[in-house]
Amino acid sequence: MDARAVALVTSTSLLASSMVVPVLVGVLAVEMQGELGFGDKGLGVAVSVFWAATSALAPLGGRLADHHGWRPAAVCGVMLVAAATVGIATLATSLAHIVAWLVVAAAGYAICSPTSNLVLLRHTPRAQSARLFGVKQSAPPLVSMLAGVSVPVVALTVGWRWAFLLGLFALPLVLWGVRRPDAALPALGAAKNRCVPPETGRAGRSASPIWPLVLAAGLGTLAMSCLTTFGVRTLVEAELSTGAAGLVFAVASALALVLRLAAGWYLDGRVEGDLRPVLGIMLGAVTGLLLVASGSTQLVVAGVVLGIVAAWGWPPLLLLAVLQARADAPARTSGSLQVGSGLGSALGPSLFGVLTGYGGFVAAWAGLALATAVAAVLVWTAHGRLRGT
Repeated sequence: MDARAVALVTSTSLLASSMVVPVLVGVLAVEMQGELGFGDKGLGVAVSVFWAATSALAPLGGRLADHHGWRPAAVCGVMLVAAATVGIATLATSLAHIVAWLVVAAAGYAICSPTSNLVLLRHTPRAQSARLFGVKQSAPPLVSMLAGVSVPVVALTVGWRWAFLLGLFALPLVLWGVRRPDAALPALGAAKNRCVPPETGRAGRSASPIWPLVLAAGLGTLAMSCLTTFGVRTLVEAELSTGAAGLVFAVASALALVLRLAAGWYLDGRVEGDLRPVLGIMLGAVTGLLLVASGSTQLVVAGVVLGIVAAWGWPPLLLLAVLQARADAPARTSGSLQVGSGLGSALGPSLFGVLTGYGGFVAAWAGLALATAVAAVLVWTAHGRLRGT
């Protein structure tokens, strides 16, 4: 297997591993709540703790990967995620246990996510960066799709704990990539085809401030975290069965996976740093969230599908645009952007729980549509600056 394929498999498996625990907690929530006895507010707090911890630890994870190399960082990250996965599946008997293991998983995520970006940028050619990023970023919707399928196939037959153990599926692939000899992964990042070489006159773009986009990532990922955590619960509330809700979630995740792959191919032929595709998909997310807020069963199903596809679709495009502008320290830059997305993901589930307490699911989903619209405005204002115009 050539170096590009090894880097792609390793980085995709790293990202998939990092997403397993929070996705499974959200998708399997109905079954977990029935056994462990916690409500929607407890679920929101638990997932918020995870994302808050990732936001706090993300810059450290990025520095770890940049300074010590991706191999030790990858091993450290996936071992933390594996420990949390097994811990929840075998030892969790209360919400407090779930929260504790989610903190462990958050530490793993904070390392795995920026490390996956570093692997791909250092060992793949610049000309194919967007396409390969599209493949790598298909990992989260792939995990969501498998989690959705696990509801009727595993959780409703042999129990949610067995479904959780299936979350270890990507671990062997990461360890396989780590054990590959250095000769199989030449450092293309040091050569002329580095993703975006700062010495080619892009120094100004490398220094472009990204904090407005960090804020946009935070506001935009409010919806993504809530759709992942409460999507199945909302479908059940709209009178679907638990099994049917899991399958709808799986179908939506599969469509999101296709969108991420297609977006990568599309962006390889466009100007670097172009945020207009991001804006288009964000507007799709706003539309989907408004449909979910309608309360009608058919519109809720359509809105959850559109919302998941769009909410999972735009973050990798934003990430790629920022990394192209700040290619001198990719892991550190992605870690900074992860501060915003982590905070948004942390606040989202808790905020959702508060809004449902006052105005039900309608108020919660409408509020998330507004937050996503504001995020789109921030992305639009940053568009010219990121492209250096």
